[in-house]
Parts: sequence; C-alpha cells; structure tokens
Amino acid sequence: MSEKIASVSHQKDITLKTCRDGFNKYHHMVTPKAEYSGIGWFLVTFGITIRPKKIKYMCRKCNEIFDESSSKEDLDRNT
Repeated sequence: MSEKIASVSHQKDITLKTCRDGFNKYHHMVTPKAEYSGIGWFLVTFGITIRPKKIKYMCRKCNEIFDESSSKEDLDRNT
C-alpha cells in the first residue's frame, strides 16, 4: 500500500491511499464495498436501503482492499 498526492475536484491536494497498481478510491477500477451490521444485512435482503457502517475500497485489477472509511461523506456517496 502506498500513498500519493492527488487532486480531487472538490478538494485541494490531499494524500490518498492507493493500491499496488496506483489506483485511489476515486479511480474507475476501484469498487466500494459496503459493510453492514447484522440487522443491516437483514434489512438489505428485503430490499430496504440503509446506511452501511463502513465502506471498503477494493481494486478490481489486483483485488486488494487498500482503504476503508466510515465518514459521513463516503457513506452518503456510496449508499
């Protein structure tokens, strides 16, 4: 896991974690995976949309989970 400086459109230069292929969580080859609580999985199976407790970012090329977040912004963006 490495860190690089990236410029995101809504933020200034910030340090983002990257996978071994060099992709950060905003890259199109990275998939956000939601992690739910026990009751959360129960509700999701019935089609009820709830907020996950954590988002893990996985590279589709190297299958590495390189970052996770439980911030409100990331949870809202990936719900």
